[in-house]
Amino acid sequence: MRRQRFVAAGKVMLIAVVVVMLSGCFGFLKVGLTIAVEPDPITFTFDELTEEKEITVNFTTKGIGNLTLDKAILELFEPEEAEDPVWDEEHELDTSTLIIPGITVPNTFSLELPSDLQYTDEEEYNQELKGKTYTLKITVTGSIDAIISEVEVKFE
Repeated sequence: MRRQRFVAAGKVMLIAVVVVMLSGCFGFLKVGLTIAVEPDPITFTFDELTEEKEITVNFTTKGIGNLTLDKAILELFEPEEAEDPVWDEEHELDTSTLIIPGITVPNTFSLELPSDLQYTDEEEYNQELKGKTYTLKITVTGSIDAIISEVEVKFE
């Protein structure tokens, strides 16, 4: 009789531990993503100003559980300008999946400079833009806290 109580108590404890682990209370099991951007940094020359640059955003999963991704927001900021982006774009991701840690999923987006940064005169480009570093901020929203990554956009 006493042994049956220990077995029953052991089963209850095991179930409680499994529930706590799966709920994400332990940091290493909490569902999330990390973002890596390629290329890093993104570079433009005068000849490339009017071309779209393809960037790859690699989402690497961590934790165990369900994850929903709603959208990716790309914003380009001037040097030392943290308030209003000079360019922004939203991409619907509309993805919901069971997460297993360590899987990397690439997503390709296009970065097209706004018309105010597309100089037609190389001398004007050299004076106004060459040597400056802008910041591309990528924000991913969904069922978890927003994930933000930044990459430099350099004008050479």
